[in-house]
Amino acid sequence: TDIRVQIIIMRDKSVQLSKIITVLALVWLTQASENDDLLLQSFRTKQRNQDFSRGAIPVNAYVVKKARESDSHIDLLVEYKGAESNFVKPENLIYKELSVNIQFLTRREFFVKINQVGSRKWELPERFPFPNDEEISYQRYADFEYEVTYTKEPFTLKVTRKGFNEVLFDTSDAYFIMSEYYIEFSTTVPTKDIFGFGERAGKFRLDQGTYTLWNKDQMEVRENGTPGNQLYGYHPMYLFKETNGKFSIVLLRSTRPMDVTIKHNDNNNTITIQKVGGGIHLRFFLGTNKPERVIRNYHAYLRGWLEPPFWAMGFQQGGWGYKNVQAIKEVIQKYDELQIPIDGFWTSRDVMNRNVDFTFDRMRFSSGDLNDVLRSESLQFVSNVNFGISIDENYYAYKLGKKRNVFLKSSETGKPLVGVTWQGLSNFVDILHPNATKYYFELFEQLFQKVPYHGIWLSDNEPSQLIDGELGLDELDTSCAAAHCYKQENLKPKSSSMVNKIPYIPGNNPLDERTLSIDAVHYGNITELEFHNFVGFMQTYIAHEFTKNIENVNFPLVFSRSTAYGSGRWGFHWTGSNSATWESMRDSIPSIFSFNLFGIPFTGANICGYARNSTSELCARWIQLGSLYPVAKIDNIFNAESKELYNFGDLVVQTAQEALRMRYSLLKYYYSLFIQSNGTGTIFRPLFFEFPDDPVVYEDKVMNEQFLLGKDLMVTPILHPGTNSTRAYFPASVWYRLYTGEAIYGPCWQDVVNELPERIHLYIKEGSIVQTQNVIGITRTWEMNQKYGLVIALHENSELDKQFAQGHILAVSDHLSDEGVYDLSLIHI
Repeated sequence: TDIRVQIIIMRDKSVQLSKIITVLALVWLTQASENDDLLLQSFRTKQRNQDFSRGAIPVNAYVVKKARESDSHIDLLVEYKGAESNFVKPENLIYKELSVNIQFLTRREFFVKINQVGSRKWELPERFPFPNDEEISYQRYADFEYEVTYTKEPFTLKVTRKGFNEVLFDTSDAYFIMSEYYIEFSTTVPTKDIFGFGERAGKFRLDQGTYTLWNKDQMEVRENGTPGNQLYGYHPMYLFKETNGKFSIVLLRSTRPMDVTIKHNDNNNTITIQKVGGGIHLRFFLGTNKPERVIRNYHAYLRGWLEPPFWAMGFQQGGWGYKNVQAIKEVIQKYDELQIPIDGFWTSRDVMNRNVDFTFDRMRFSSGDLNDVLRSESLQFVSNVNFGISIDENYYAYKLGKKRNVFLKSSETGKPLVGVTWQGLSNFVDILHPNATKYYFELFEQLFQKVPYHGIWLSDNEPSQLIDGELGLDELDTSCAAAHCYKQENLKPKSSSMVNKIPYIPGNNPLDERTLSIDAVHYGNITELEFHNFVGFMQTYIAHEFTKNIENVNFPLVFSRSTAYGSGRWGFHWTGSNSATWESMRDSIPSIFSFNLFGIPFTGANICGYARNSTSELCARWIQLGSLYPVAKIDNIFNAESKELYNFGDLVVQTAQEALRMRYSLLKYYYSLFIQSNGTGTIFRPLFFEFPDDPVVYEDKVMNEQFLLGKDLMVTPILHPGTNSTRAYFPASVWYRLYTGEAIYGPCWQDVVNELPERIHLYIKEGSIVQTQNVIGITRTWEMNQKYGLVIALHENSELDKQFAQGHILAVSDHLSDEGVYDLSLIHI
């Protein structure tokens, strides 16, 4: 508090804002209040776009100079006919010649690549481990369902769905410019039903507004269609509905920061892309009237997603504030005493020695004692790894990093970039360096030898830090590792010189805000601007490659806060630092929808919220809802009241008992959805995925507040305070309340009454079979036997005068091993 007051006085005395930022960054955050992050941001010097203007640049001065066409591709040479040599900034040179390559891949898939002729600019490689077409063998078709046409002067592109004359993509009558640090183009979209462009917290369908894509650590940020409200992941793709009822997907295969502006007019919906340089690579996927079909094709291009280990479907507890091993043991024993199931335990920085990764505080968390507790309690351990490496000559990870030369370099000094993290002054791993994998493998192994873990959760890998850019230090006093040991006069935060060349800043905030200088240099002379959004992807891939080789861990479990398209092939996700608010709980549903769309279906939100104190009512409703997330976990910030479920009183305990027993009773059915999907498609989905022709399911309340597990179970949660009922919509089918058999005949609206501490209401669709299990007395997944029950909702076929249902049965003999999972195939009744 004293420091905060002092800063306000200093600001009145016109002290430089950069020094204020430095002071705030070096305050030990364990002493901060939950509003300090907002205070820190309010003092930052913002880099704004108010002065951005296209000036006299023509709308589109590109013309086709040469063309070559065949049955499988179109190649164009496009020339800029304007008189200008640069766009807005002198260093931002306009691309004078463009190569356009359009390749027809399958009946419903093709790509468009537009690059500067002769360009050697780095783009995401078309090879492993990134999504690419090289790993896919395509069957050629002559009867394409699409037609790609172009105009010569000016150069424009149009994509039409054959048979419907539906325009899916059209750059006509829109601004088009390509330059060193700025690209802009626009397309029409058939309808207002547009989904994707993440990561963000908010409604599933994207309203009119501007959406930023640039991985960033931000807490308690909610999307409202204004720039700069993005979160940790980079997914520049969109699913859209056509007027003919079919769905398609477009991926902007990029790594660069961008703003996406959506506008809705009466007869004209548009998407405008404003991107920081590079090229244009568009990957098109045409689908059918069921969105699930085109989503599966998109996921196949991403090379699919991982199935989690069975035990990870169980409830998991984490959080700050565990003072020692005994405190962790007491939490586990308290859950057991109350018969609340639990399978995993996540630890945070507070078990580390001075917040330093790959260490344990030996005074409070002896690795041997922690290992004994976890083993004796039969719990799986998920260990935390952050991205920064503390600068300390006595720290093994730092010494090894210097020896292997794996640290990201400052473009200004040519030496390892220095920033500030929770650990103090830090270097950062150059994730592209040839030695990075071996370096991480050695550290992961060292950590595993201390406390054998069954999973890793990667945090701060956007990457995130506490200052903007980097520090300019004349010399380092390595006798002290903590940031507060350094003299203030030596701390000189600096922004990247590259910023001055960029005419338009996506997000309307500095690109190096709370992250690394964008001109920092990776191996191969690749800049942080070019690879920033895939740092988390690569760290996840490396962690996956290590954990899959751990003995008795056949299903690697790696959670990453930062993701990009294709991350689901290597790991899983949680939605980050949400809030203990009703709004944040409601936002969790569309957030998980989005990650199912993005190809990371094993995703969850922190139940009861991460930041702020929760209430008994909110936590009770949240454990009802969260018990049906793909990932059911709790985490908690250091300065909020503890969020173990038993800390909220009898109502939450009783609700948690009911909710988690129900989860565990359905766990094999839930897990079978992942097994059956075989790495593509969605698990946790909105109603319109199964009922795309029903206009009611596109209403915001239905779309954002109800969901399906697979195609057979519908959930109607209570998401607002002070009520025990919700108005729910039941699409055309007969829906039976699971466990009671109460029938509701859709389509209709129904008042659903759900008193606490009852279970949340689930409804099984006619024609379905759901596997259940008696879990009385069971608190771990490994305790579950092979006995099962079936809930059968018969469908009556009047034409055949028969009733039928179908479903799956799943057996699990080993909760840790993929060899112990048996899908006993389809059964018919």
